[in-house]
Order: sequence, then C-alpha cells, then structure tokens
Amino acid sequence: MPTIVFTYSPAEGLSLEEFRKFLVEVDGPATLSIPSAKSIRLLLVVDDESPFKIIELLEVTSIEDWKNDTTVPSPKIKRVLDLWPQYGNVSGMKIYNCVEF
Repeated sequence: MPTIVFTYSPAEGLSLEEFRKFLVEVDGPATLSIPSAKSIRLLLVVDDESPFKIIELLEVTSIEDWKNDTTVPSPKIKRVLDLWPQYGNVSGMKIYNCVEF
C-alpha cells in the first residue's frame, strides 16, 4: 500500500509524552478522517544522533488520492495544522511519498 513517511520532532521544550498525546488524540484522528488515509504507525527513534525523534507511516489508498483529498484542508485538518507549531518542530519536518519496491 502506498505510504507517506513523515519525520519530525516535538517543539522545543515539549516533552515526548505531551507530543505523543497530541499525535494520538488530535493529529491521528483528524488525519484518519481524510478518505484516502487508511492507517497510521508512529515510531520513536531511539538513536541520539538522529535529526528527528518520530517517524510516522501513513498508509493511503494512493498518493494521488491523498493529494486530491488534502488540496483544500477540512476544518478538522485546518485546526491540526494551526496547532502543529505549538507541538511539533515544523521547520524540521520531512515528507516522503513511498510505494512498494
């Protein structure tokens, strides 16, 4: 299944537990309300030298479906986007569109 891989870290000063709560209770449900989003896995990076702390694997029906579904954010997604800078380091986020190899 096509997967969008996000790499990111919590905002400076925010604990991993506070960040996890935001991701699980706010970001995840909003993301899964998008029709093309099928599942989310969150992985904590335990290597100290890594430039990011979280890897998010978002399975989608297709990359094109995802792009179409997210061109105009719903109010629920807009709220998450507005909250992100309080919780996540937006400037350090990377996004990769992936398919099976």
